[in-house]
Amino acid sequence: MIEHVRQVKADGVVFLITKFCDPFGFDYPHVNSKIEEAGIPSLMLEVEQHQTVSEQVRTRMEAFVEMMNDRKSRGV
Repeated sequence: MIEHVRQVKADGVVFLITKFCDPFGFDYPHVNSKIEEAGIPSLMLEVEQHQTVSEQVRTRMEAFVEMMNDRKSRGV
């Protein structure tokens, strides 16, 4: 995943995990620790299956995008 992130020049990674979906839930800590070690910002969003996106999720995404823009403007 790290190689792919660098290849496509992504600013960060968003993990979208369905609540109570064990396979993704078990993989997330390991994958995220490797992402953090590589210095790649990430955000984990947990959503309910078959639900519309909540305002809380929207707010967290907007904050993450703002953080990415701030990092870009500082040349990080």
